Amino acid sequence: MSSYVVERNLGQYIFFMDVSPAWWLNHRSSDEKIIKYIMDKFGRDYYPRTIFQARKQVDLDDLGNPLSRYIRSEIINRDFSFEFLPEEEIHKSHYTIRNGNVIFENNLRRQNARLKISVRVYN
Repeated sequence: MSSYVVERNLGQYIFFMDVSPAWWLNHRSSDEKIIKYIMDKFGRDYYPRTIFQARKQVDLDDLGNPLSRYIRSEIINRDFSFEFLPEEEIHKSHYTIRNGNVIFENNLRRQNARLKISVRVYN
């Protein structure tokens, strides 16, 4: 199972799909093309793939699980919302003290451009 866990926020499960900025520029004017892309690619190209439900880990790759079937049916029925999140750079810095010397270390992490997909929570 993936190390990512689905974020549950305000009655929504939040998933992500990586897309290129060039793809977004070509398709941003047509919601229909974006929805079709999500419907076609969601089954194999989304993350995270683990949900906590009643303190149990649920693997969404297990199609025998009713929650996994529910999420996929919501995608197929177009009952979801999406948002584009552009590339971002996350800068973090910290310091270490070694032998009386202070060493500043910068950490740069890049986040790919992605689609944020929201699906209503299973009841």
